[in-house]
Amino acid sequence: MICHASHRNPSLIQDGGRDWVTMVEAISGEGQVLPLLIIFKANAHLMGHYTNIEIEEKEDAFFATSPKGYTNTEVTFPWFQEVFEPRTHPAKRINQYRILVLDGHSTHVENYEFVKYAIDHNIHLVCLPSHSTHILLPLDVSIFNPLTTYYKQELEDRVRQQGPHGTIKKGDIFPMLQRARIKTFKPETIRSAWRASGLIPFNRNRILRDSILQAKMVPKTPLATRRPGLRPSTDRVVGAPELDHIELSSQQIQENPANKALKDLLTMCMKEARIIDAAT
Repeated sequence: MICHASHRNPSLIQDGGRDWVTMVEAISGEGQVLPLLIIFKANAHLMGHYTNIEIEEKEDAFFATSPKGYTNTEVTFPWFQEVFEPRTHPAKRINQYRILVLDGHSTHVENYEFVKYAIDHNIHLVCLPSHSTHILLPLDVSIFNPLTTYYKQELEDRVRQQGPHGTIKKGDIFPMLQRARIKTFKPETIRSAWRASGLIPFNRNRILRDSILQAKMVPKTPLATRRPGLRPSTDRVVGAPELDHIELSSQQIQENPANKALKDLLTMCMKEARIIDAAT
């Protein structure tokens, strides 16, 4: 690529044609990776999806299609049955339990058959809370970022080979992705991802010390030091006379949107306070 010296990080581009492809990955705490589930946007399997894929490479992936290229239970359930269950089945201990940690997306567990199959095969499904996968899901913590980098390198190399008029077809995606996966899914990298998420070995302090989480936590500085003139409230019981005075004062507040919200809040607090006062 020839470009001006002012462009420090030049990149290649292609035409704006885009098509959605979804992949589902699974890794174990022992440092292993399962064959991925790759979902093309189509109503049926087409030969063009597998043009550049060798026969032995097809064993390293589970191919599926959906109308929009998104994941759903109709797609993930066969992968769960044909890939996850046999590849993780205990060799000796028949009744040994397994845990499958999911990102909490409803499409994974909205199917009754999916959940029942997991229960019947001693697989515990653990769904992470919303907006927590960047801290708790090992794939998000340490895997997907380098995988994206390696895949981007493979994509740019492919574009260079084809020239300015070349196109990336669906059959090109898996070979490039597989080479990126080989560079990414190394046993030590996978085990490191589990450690970083605090799941294996279990370490809750690893998460509580996370810089992203710490930035969003309420500071522990006393109220008096943050706002001069205010003092932290002491633990005391507010009696019925004081509650009546507060309620009377709230009724005298002038009506406007902000004050109305304040009155509603005071009313709610009064009800809770009276319940506590009555209980004591």
